[in-house]
Amino acid sequence: MGINRLRNFLKSTAVYSRTHLLLLNITIINHLKKEFAMKQLLIAAALITITGTTLLPGRAAAANQEHVERLLKKNACVNCDLLGANLHGANLRAADLRGADLRGANLRGADLSWAYLSEAKLSGANLREADLSWADLRGANLNWANLSGANLNGAYLNGAYLSETMWTDGRLCKSGSIGMCK
Repeated sequence: MGINRLRNFLKSTAVYSRTHLLLLNITIINHLKKEFAMKQLLIAAALITITGTTLLPGRAAAANQEHVERLLKKNACVNCDLLGANLHGANLRAADLRGADLRGANLRGADLSWAYLSEAKLSGANLREADLSWADLRGANLNWANLSGANLNGAYLNGAYLSETMWTDGRLCKSGSIGMCK
């Protein structure tokens, strides 16, 4: 689907989901690959990942507020809908978030040490400066997530999807990276 067709489709819908906006960002980045040098592409991808800024205005899909409250109260929310949740700086140490949908969530500076995040959907999530030490991220989808400045000491990343992920040192993981940033 071309950029203009995708943009027109999104404008015609009442609600822009984070998934649609993420797909648009990916489509535009793929288009830029063909027109600009790799350096410019990496800068654009980094800005989108770091700031979470989308290229089209609109309302994003929101997390299930009951699930957010359950997580903050019980420190557990298995298979919950936390899509786009703002959990900036939250204390989620040893939280059970197995299979949770945290796509596009803001977890910047959150304490997720010893958290159970296996099979969690974290694509596009902002995990900048988060503490993920000893977290279980086996099989988690971290594609397009921002992990710059995050603490991953001892984290279990076996089978974690890391395509186009902004790594802890600021470099972009190659497409197809699984278990380790290549």
